[in-house]
Amino acid sequence: MPLDLLIADDNTDFLESLASYLRASGHGVRAVADGTQALDAVSKLHPDAALLDIGMPGLTGLQVVAQAKLDRASPSTLFIGISGFDTQADVKAAEDAGFDFYLVKPPDLERLDGILAEIVARKG
Repeated sequence: MPLDLLIADDNTDFLESLASYLRASGHGVRAVADGTQALDAVSKLHPDAALLDIGMPGLTGLQVVAQAKLDRASPSTLFIGISGFDTQADVKAAEDAGFDFYLVKPPDLERLDGILAEIVARKG
């Protein structure tokens, strides 16, 4: 079952590469380059999952997910943090902000596929 996905990352090469991979896997993908666009897209599109870069300038991924959860902008959206930061403190900050999953760049594609399969299973 294909998912509706949102990806937000200020690194355009990474953004385009991940979007291409996910589209080739059959998912619908909306790609945006910053946190403000991501927050707007979450509230308007209600994607099944949002893959958010943690360290975007402006609104960070942490701020996007925290604000989206506070506003209940899309209650069924699951949030996947993608970051170059991999310390325990970084993972804890992501969990505290409301991320459901956390991946370190470059993401292990098998793990990402497993997470997406889990989301599909939750949808029923």
